[in-house]
Amino acid sequence: MKFDQFHVWDFGFPRRIFVAEIGFLATWWVGLIGSWFLARIAVRKFSLPRKSVLLALLFVMTVAAGFGISGYFWGNHFAESSPGWEEGLVSMKVKDATAFNRVAGIHLGSYLGALVGWILAMAWFLVRPKSRISPDE
Repeated sequence: MKFDQFHVWDFGFPRRIFVAEIGFLATWWVGLIGSWFLARIAVRKFSLPRKSVLLALLFVMTVAAGFGISGYFWGNHFAESSPGWEEGLVSMKVKDATAFNRVAGIHLGSYLGALVGWILAMAWFLVRPKSRISPDE
């Protein structure tokens, strides 16, 4: 889905390595922004902010992976019910629609899962009681 966008990063490694490169390059900045917000809350609120942020990021990655796995199984269902999807596959010259739909499901499911996981982690950080005694208290 993103080969054309990231073609300059194709160094001739096996295709699966290039796919992994694309996944990293397309998402690292989202993790950076999400981590920044989590860290801003954690530093002010928790006695062990690093541990809290790492646990939250592990939670977000787990939720994203779960949604991505679900996307693998639901990709064909959603693709079939999306208007114009078949025409898009034809215009992109997709040879294996089932595999493409699965990858699209994994892709979209992972993004949705990361968003859901991040929202839940932020809510957990916000409702969790403060564990640090600040000097002004």
